[in-house]
Amino acid sequence: MKKIKGTDCSKCYFEELDTSKQCVFDIIESIKATRKISKNSGHNYIHDYACAYAFPKDKVESTKEAFPDLDITEYNKFRRYIKYYLVIDNLKSKISLEEICEYINNLSIKPKAISVLLQTSDMLSVIEKFNEKIDSVEGMVWRIHNFKNQESEFSPASHGILSTSSHLKKCNFIWFVKDSQLGELTNNKLIERINFIANVIQPPIGILKSESATNYIEGLFITVKNYKNLISSFSQDISQAIELFLQENKESKITIYDN
Repeated sequence: MKKIKGTDCSKCYFEELDTSKQCVFDIIESIKATRKISKNSGHNYIHDYACAYAFPKDKVESTKEAFPDLDITEYNKFRRYIKYYLVIDNLKSKISLEEICEYINNLSIKPKAISVLLQTSDMLSVIEKFNEKIDSVEGMVWRIHNFKNQESEFSPASHGILSTSSHLKKCNFIWFVKDSQLGELTNNKLIERINFIANVIQPPIGILKSESATNYIEGLFITVKNYKNLISSFSQDISQAIELFLQENKESKITIYDN
């Protein structure tokens, strides 16, 4: 594994030594319990940590000249929003398509790609309804996947979709969600919590899940890299792959994002 050098806060535009937070994004306070932080001439140095929000001081003036109306703080937050592929299990139709669209529209950080897995005898009507109800967001694409087999299960079905999707390369993460979970996950703005964990906390194995999940795929949030490694090394069923991985790596812990 490639070793991360560390983050020298003295070079960052967002360092605030005269405040208790010491950082516009409160990075130091958020990670001090789990990361080694030392002082160098009064400035913080975070060992073995690549800060996602670091912005070089020597780039500020040229950035302001090129984009005079740009709010660098807001821009830096926006550019670090997680890029994720949302895969929704609607195979058992626990909620309506209208509700699914409403919950997606409520997400404060929108996915780059969406796949909805369902079973229908009227695919054209489903596509028309989804197109009508879903908000149009630049850069966001969606697909409806119809499964004829009544016994189709979420984990193997989603693998078949992701293994052939051209949109996966635009994403860094995949979020697997059952339709019955959508209300809770979107109403509690958990995507913002997940964004914070992924960018700031940076858990070692890049696998997050919901506390209420009854198996590994329900609410699973995982890096694309780890997803590909797990299904190629253990099983094409991601739930089973994670279980086998944890059996082999007993020291590894999955991060809970909603407790």
